Amino acid sequence: MSHLTINGIPVECSASEWEPIRLGEVARSLNGAPRSSVRATKRDYRFSVDPFGLSMEEAEVLRALIEGEGHLWTFDVDFTSSRGLSYAASSGTVTAGVAGGLYNEALEATTGATMTWLPQVAGAWTLLFWRWESTDFFHYVIRRPSLSGTKEVWRDSVKTDVDPGVFTLNTVGQLVLDATAATEIIDDAVLLPYSVPDTWPALMYADRANLESSALPFVRATGPGVPSAGITALGQAGPARRVPMIVDGTPTVGEVFDFTLLAT
Repeated sequence: MSHLTINGIPVECSASEWEPIRLGEVARSLNGAPRSSVRATKRDYRFSVDPFGLSMEEAEVLRALIEGEGHLWTFDVDFTSSRGLSYAASSGTVTAGVAGGLYNEALEATTGATMTWLPQVAGAWTLLFWRWESTDFFHYVIRRPSLSGTKEVWRDSVKTDVDPGVFTLNTVGQLVLDATAATEIIDDAVLLPYSVPDTWPALMYADRANLESSALPFVRATGPGVPSAGITALGQAGPARRVPMIVDGTPTVGEVFDFTLLAT
């Protein structure tokens, strides 16, 4: 078991600690008597990643995961993401808050409709969403190493050659919902500004099949490193330290860093 799991992804840590954060002040008055204006106490959880080092690519992706980079669209009420990004253009009939979503409500685009967002993604990306297909919702993970790179697709936890082509980033970085062929129902969409490793799509599917996604930049953390019920937190990655490491028998340089989860 990993010491910590963030949004369904195991994070190997070598050490951890937590600090009480008191909202108020504990001090002594002029006569030396202690006094307190503390109204509540929160916790900050601190972790150190794998002491044997991560490759530069692994460290970059892990930092992005910890800090909750990306957007979540629940479509429960409107077309605005968890970071406040709304759509830039639309045509036809697209409706948010439609009953019958996998988690609460969903988006429905009738035949011929389109909608476009401008998330300002300039490089690699990963898109996750639930799509209604005939009788049930199916989970898609679509990743691309660059705006013009080759797409890879997972349907539920299985890699496939079939991209439904209805929700994607185009080559100029626009997120496009395209229902020109048929009515589409989409729920709980997440856009990440990085390409996830091969092992993540199945883990993301398992996590999102059980719980609605966290509202990025907030992340959901579970495991022995946090209370048994888990926490919702903002993540902050600290400075990176370069360390020597061996990969497949070849000497190279990796990174280690500490990070903090500020529990809500």
